[in-house]
Amino acid sequence: MKEERDSKRQKVCSQSEEAIEHCDMISDLSDSILVQILSFLPMEDAVKTGILSKRWDHLWTKVRSLYFNGPLSRKRTGQEKFISFVNHTLSLVDGDKIEEFSLDFNQSPSEVMKGEEETEMRMFDLDIDRWIRCAARRKVEVLHLNFSYNPSDGPPVGVPYKLPAHLFNNDSIEELMFCFCSINPIRPIQWNNLKSLFLYNIQLDDVLIQNILSGTPLLEILRLSECNGMRILNVTSPNLKSLALCLKSGPCLELSAPFVETLEISGDIEQYRLMNVSSLVDVQVNPEGQTIHEEFQTMLQGLLESVRHAKVIALSTRCLQVMSALEIKMPPTSSFGCNLLELKTSLTKWQLPGLKLLLRTSPTLQTLIIRMDGKPCKLSLDQELLPKYDFDEVHYWSSMLSFPCLRKTLKTVKIFDFSGGSSETALVEFLLKKSLVLQKMIIYNTTTEYVPEHSAFTSNDKFSNKSLNIERAWQK
Repeated sequence: MKEERDSKRQKVCSQSEEAIEHCDMISDLSDSILVQILSFLPMEDAVKTGILSKRWDHLWTKVRSLYFNGPLSRKRTGQEKFISFVNHTLSLVDGDKIEEFSLDFNQSPSEVMKGEEETEMRMFDLDIDRWIRCAARRKVEVLHLNFSYNPSDGPPVGVPYKLPAHLFNNDSIEELMFCFCSINPIRPIQWNNLKSLFLYNIQLDDVLIQNILSGTPLLEILRLSECNGMRILNVTSPNLKSLALCLKSGPCLELSAPFVETLEISGDIEQYRLMNVSSLVDVQVNPEGQTIHEEFQTMLQGLLESVRHAKVIALSTRCLQVMSALEIKMPPTSSFGCNLLELKTSLTKWQLPGLKLLLRTSPTLQTLIIRMDGKPCKLSLDQELLPKYDFDEVHYWSSMLSFPCLRKTLKTVKIFDFSGGSSETALVEFLLKKSLVLQKMIIYNTTTEYVPEHSAFTSNDKFSNKSLNIERAWQK
């Protein structure tokens, strides 16, 4: 009996070992594929794979995409250890080609004696200079340098990293990302093959930005975030099609970009003056601020007037709140030319008049996308406007007449993060009843923890049953 049990146990073990052997598909992969897999890992993790077996010992040295993430702690010992690791790793990487080099390193110390800031914060600059030169010599195509901070710590402090002069003349780089760097070229910039440029927390001025634009003839995508100092941004290249701007302080910026097709504007909306965006197709507007004062309303209205010819328009919750104030005070009469309208909203009374305004003034609208904002916020309004918001948001749409887009053009409605709230349901009922040519309405269930008060339905099944009983406009 014991011999029979031992025999069965040996058979099971043998089968398990055989199954494990067959399941080890990674070992069957070629070295080139394994290297490609390693290229998606931070270098610290890629290097650790060298202990797996003799075959893996040097595979990581063939990786062509290098991602170095500095320590979260800003203690000097941890930073010195990181510097040593990068130096050692780069000395062992094989080949004469680096496709991507990414460095995320906040080198500012946590505690610096007064008067020693610049010396302390620049003590690793020579090492960083060598890393960048190493990448440039190996014809790097994508270069990301982030010397910033944890956003929760507040704005960056201290001395930004000064980019080396040789970097401003480079024909191999196709994508650049600089964060908290100093750009001071001695000669005209020549990034002849650059297609994507992302700048964050960089001090710019009119001369420098024109130097950058003049030296990037193939540039297609430009993103400037908290890059203060510019007064005029004149984008004349027909190749640059996508532009994203986020300004939060500094002088007002006049923007002329006649060939740009995709534009994203965020931050302080009062910082922008759009002079020429005649080719605009897709625009996203996301202003910041907590007060809807008169000047803010005027600025946003003027900005939206400049982009109303765009075919795709995406607006944030704050935009809707400002547009609600405009609709209540003096309803605008100008029309939007968009085919697709995407809105982020919590559908509170502070935003509903703005939604009404957009439906009323978008006669060619074909697709409406609503993304529910799980944390509704109320901006500070002028006191004289508050009495005009004295209405019940649940019944806001019940007495509303139809709009031209509902009668003639609106074919698709998509609602994301739907939670069955009464205000959401009221809007769905209104759209189903009033849309004569509607072909489909797609509702995605909420994935957030926020559940509005007075929820009309507790499950999608109940909502589906309710909506099926609504008499559609096209059934009349």
